[in-house]
Order: sequence, then C-alpha cells, then structure tokens
Amino acid sequence: MPINEPETKTSDQREDIKRTVATLFKGGVIAVVCNINQALIAERYGACAVVVVNDHPNLAMTKNQILHSADPRIINTIMSNIMLPVIGRVRFGHIPEAEVMEASGVVAIDENTMQGASSSKCIPYKLFNVPVISEACSLTEALQNICKGAAIIRNKLTNPNSVPTAGTNSYQSPSILDAVTAFNIIQDEIIEKSKSNEEDQQKYAKESNIPISLLKKTISLKRLPVPFFAEGGILYPTDAAMLMDIGYDGIVLSIQIFYGSNAEKRMRAILMSVAHYKDPLTISYIAEESGYAGSAPSGY
Repeated sequence: MPINEPETKTSDQREDIKRTVATLFKGGVIAVVCNINQALIAERYGACAVVVVNDHPNLAMTKNQILHSADPRIINTIMSNIMLPVIGRVRFGHIPEAEVMEASGVVAIDENTMQGASSSKCIPYKLFNVPVISEACSLTEALQNICKGAAIIRNKLTNPNSVPTAGTNSYQSPSILDAVTAFNIIQDEIIEKSKSNEEDQQKYAKESNIPISLLKKTISLKRLPVPFFAEGGILYPTDAAMLMDIGYDGIVLSIQIFYGSNAEKRMRAILMSVAHYKDPLTISYIAEESGYAGSAPSGY
C-alpha cells in the first residue's frame, strides 16, 4: 500500500466537516452582493461572508422576471479581490446551477426559493462537497432538510411571487415578520415535542421521515442542531439586534441595503448591532443617522 495514499472519508465524516465549516458563520452577517464594490464594502465593515447574486438593475421593472445564479465570471472576480468566503445562490432544485457554483470555487451554496424554482424537489445536498444553506418555516421542514444534508437553515421567505405596487414599479420586499414568525413557529414546535411522550415522539419522527435521534437531539438542545440564520426585511440596526436577541445565530443581509442612502454607514451599523445586540445603549449610538432603506429587486 502506498505510504501517502489519501484517506477516504465516509459520507458521515464529509457531512460533519461541512457542518463544522458552517458553524464558522455563527454570530455573523452574510451580506448579499452583486458586484465587487458591494463585496468590498461588506468586507470592510466585518461581514463573515458574501452571497453573490446576478446583477439585474432593471429587474424590478419587469413582472415575473426570473432570477438565476450569478455569472461565474462575477463569482471569480469577487473571489479574486476579497478574503471573505463567497457563497453562490441558486434556484430551488436547480442542480446544474449548484454544480456550476461549486465548480466556481464557492465555499457554500444557498438554495433559495426567492431566486425561483426549477423543481419541486431540493438539490441533493449530500452530493455536494460544500455546505448547503437550506430554508424552512416549520420544525418538520427544518429537520427533514437537515436529514438531507443541509448545514445551515435559513427562514423561508413568504413572498416569492411579489408584484409591483399599484401605479409603481416598486416590488413589495420580504418582511422581517417572516423571520420572526418562522423562529417562533419552530421554537414553539420544539417545546411542544419536548412535552410529548416517547410514543408520540416516535410517531412524529416516523410520519416526518426523520431519525428519532435527530428529534431527541433537537429537544435536548432546545433549538435546531445546525446554525439558524434570519433573512428578510432587515433594514435597520434594531432589526438585526431583535433577530439576534430572539435566538437566531446570524443574519443574511439583503442587497437592498445598497439601494438607500448612506449604504456604507448602514452596513457598518447593522454589523455592529449584531455584535452588540444585548446592549441597547450602544445600539442607540450605532443607529444614529443610518439613512433610509432602499428598494431592491424582488428576490434579493
């Protein structure tokens, strides 16, 4: 046997490695960007990673326009100019998009229904060598996605088919209520399952097609066993602080942040509020003159 023969890892070991990598994002802000300038701003003020999406400046002008993953050239340009981990966002169930993102060298893949859907089934998370960020709005959905190999769970946004406000070209953005509601639903369901007896827990696990060990681990932790991130309508430092305070592990900051006044100051303020979310006095200084929220294309 060759002395330097590479070690072959089992599927479980590979999944453990991916989930370990995913934990590095805990406590941080993942910023959604579409160009190098936005990525540099995110890096300058302390984001833990960036999600790269395609640049569609006139997308909000066209109803029912379909988003797709970012051009690999944009991915490579951003990776060549920043030190932050780069994440590729893909349409729900779009395996070739995910494969292209992985081949481009991203550190993780974000499967997002707001980006659009190409299938009724999610991409096969375990077949990828990088962690996958999945979404959920219930405990059952979250645990099922974790079983499939999701390394991070993000709350599901409930406005994937938004339409322009009457008489305008402005699309309704996802609301922070999505994040708060999803967190409360999942936590309430965990509490409910913790109060049920062994038989009911076994029945729930069987009906939901999840291992009973995963349910028991979740009940023991009193939270999801993988990082849980918030996304949607996070426009002010106080929004970020509230989501961290209720129990999220971090936030995904919409590209909308770059479409308002004082984009850099607002970015800095939100990133600082995540670090100081337990200190209202500090946040009161951070939040001063943050500017107004911008308006970005739906799906970002």
